[in-house]
Amino acid sequence: MFFRHPSTIGLDIGDLSVKMVTLAKHGRGFVLDQWVEAALPPGLVVSGEIKDQRALVLAIKTTVKTQRLGATSAVTALPEAKTFTKIIRVDAEPALEDNVRLELPKHIPYALDQVVVDWALVHQENLHNLVLVGAAPKDLAQQYVQTLSAAGLLAEALDLETL
Repeated sequence: MFFRHPSTIGLDIGDLSVKMVTLAKHGRGFVLDQWVEAALPPGLVVSGEIKDQRALVLAIKTTVKTQRLGATSAVTALPEAKTFTKIIRVDAEPALEDNVRLELPKHIPYALDQVVVDWALVHQENLHNLVLVGAAPKDLAQQYVQTLSAAGLLAEALDLETL
């Protein structure tokens, strides 16, 4: 997890609780500064899907304020059950990005216009490359971004739990 701003928190939204961490710079790296967990009432989040956004926003705001986290942005993970990751093999030439986009429909279980996709080159070979692909439904990503925004936090990054 990489924090670009000192006021960024790591936020895990679970079915039963929200967990928050802050990191402090230490030498060339980071150390855990604060760790907070706040219970959520049952039914607020179910299998990673936010069912009661207003109540979740209140829980996040209250925890940030009472624990004096001073957060203005957050890095959070989307639920594993709702996202997709896979390593795919693509042709090395002519353009890697174009080749990834051509291969995606064969490997992800969503229509491309309904997902947010990111990828990273993990291994180069002569004729082929191995690429790690991550995809999440747009509506899920938007739900998490809107929840963070309503809680007064900028979504610094959305990560996939499997990574």
